[in-house]
Amino acid sequence: MRKSRILILLLLFFCGTLFADTIVLMNGQIITGKIENQTATDIFIRTPQGLRRVPKAQIGRITYDEALKKQQELQQQLLIEQQKKLLEEQQKQEQQKKLEEKKEADQKKKVEEEALKQKENPPYLRHDIEVWAGLGAQHLTSGIVGLQQKIASVTNYTNSGFEIRDRRSSDVGGLFNFGVDYNWNRLTLGLNAEIGRNKVSGSAIERKNLNKSLYVLSQDMADFKIDELYKPVDYKSGNLTLGFIVFHSNAIDIQPFVGGRKQQYSVKTDIRGFGNYVDLPMTGYMQSWAESQLSSIGAIGGIELLQPRQANKLRASLTIGYYFGKSNMLTHRTSFLYTDIGDFNATIIGYRSQVSIKGPYSNFRFILPINDRLDTSLGFGYQEYKYAVSDLNIDTVVSERELHNFIYLGLMKDFVTKQTTVKEIIKSVDFRTTYHFDL
Repeated sequence: MRKSRILILLLLFFCGTLFADTIVLMNGQIITGKIENQTATDIFIRTPQGLRRVPKAQIGRITYDEALKKQQELQQQLLIEQQKKLLEEQQKQEQQKKLEEKKEADQKKKVEEEALKQKENPPYLRHDIEVWAGLGAQHLTSGIVGLQQKIASVTNYTNSGFEIRDRRSSDVGGLFNFGVDYNWNRLTLGLNAEIGRNKVSGSAIERKNLNKSLYVLSQDMADFKIDELYKPVDYKSGNLTLGFIVFHSNAIDIQPFVGGRKQQYSVKTDIRGFGNYVDLPMTGYMQSWAESQLSSIGAIGGIELLQPRQANKLRASLTIGYYFGKSNMLTHRTSFLYTDIGDFNATIIGYRSQVSIKGPYSNFRFILPINDRLDTSLGFGYQEYKYAVSDLNIDTVVSERELHNFIYLGLMKDFVTKQTTVKEIIKSVDFRTTYHFDL
């Protein structure tokens, strides 16, 4: 750009010397100067060498000062405009280059500042609180429902009957979770809770001994088609964990954790059955109500793999854990049997059982920072637990003839407990929002 300015100044400086009269002779010679006079035969032109006479007969063409001056002015104007456009284009390119360089420098500075910040204050050197809450959906194959069904099936078998279960289903239910994490350097103390509700149902085919005595009579056997209508299973769970970051890098943090968990389940069931006696031309209708509650407490442990938090960058976390706990399950069941000849039989039975619960759980989550304090995330969870009855005790007796059956059940308790195992599976998806408070 500096060279272009110098060229324009030189043109403007020398353009005055170029404005002169020009005589082109027949032989091609060019004489430049100032025409001062002329006669009929000659033209007198003053050149740098002095006054010169040029015969008109030798002249081919004369270009006067004004015409040449206008032509040169036009050429100079065009040249100046071209140079001006060139200068403007160069200035524009230089400005664009400066903007790009500034943008690159700002980005580089931001990266360097972020790296310096990470170096001075890495994630494991922190002091803050994270509060989060989320909503989602879950599919629950309930363990408490499975135990209720399994105990009824096994006790029916010990009473000279059998059961064929042809359906056990669960609908998708709602899920609400919330929690708070306290972070200090490498330590994380977390408290979280989940509340869920799921609708389940089931059906079975049963052969029952309606006499309920040790001496089974064939006329007391009946086949029933059973439909189980469960009210929503209410599910509550809370975890208290302590984690420690054992490995940190710009790519991943590894944090093992240990803690405790408490769970509560409750469900009410409306059981309706219709069937026929095996050896008698008689039908029966059975109406039962059952209510079960299960409360467990135990230990959890596992590991969390988490990408460190960075501004405007999607990250992921994976949690894998294991739960082992003990629980008490209380069930109270009331049944009424009606026949087409007017027979009526009422049964009230209550039992308590000791249940062990163990199994793995996992959660995979995508986390997107909204700003320096707010995150939003999408998580997918899977839990699978084995419920096994370790002890079963009858605690309700209403008649002497039922007492025989309860004694027999007590004698067969070891068999019942060994046969009473079920599996619970919980699949969930949830959206969560987390807010960070610096301390």
